[in-house]
Amino acid sequence: CYDESLSIAQRIVEEFGESPESLRDDFVSCYKLYGFHRECHEKSVACEYIQKCEQYLNRILSRFGRAYANIDNEKNLIQELLTTYCSQQF
Repeated sequence: CYDESLSIAQRIVEEFGESPESLRDDFVSCYKLYGFHRECHEKSVACEYIQKCEQYLNRILSRFGRAYANIDNEKNLIQELLTTYCSQQF
């Protein structure tokens, strides 16, 4: 279900171009996939999705600045997950 959601969100970006909203939809889908794989104890896959989350946030910031209110909080959360969860030994 989450994979399909991400696929649809990515197709929307491909079809209509990047906007803060469309990139945030991609970010949210990746974050949900991170959570799913973390719960399934698939750490390497979960961390791949967290890295994709970071990439989406960086694209939003570079193209649109602080396009919405929570972007700084989301960026801090992703950084924390990368340094705590993903940097631990597999």
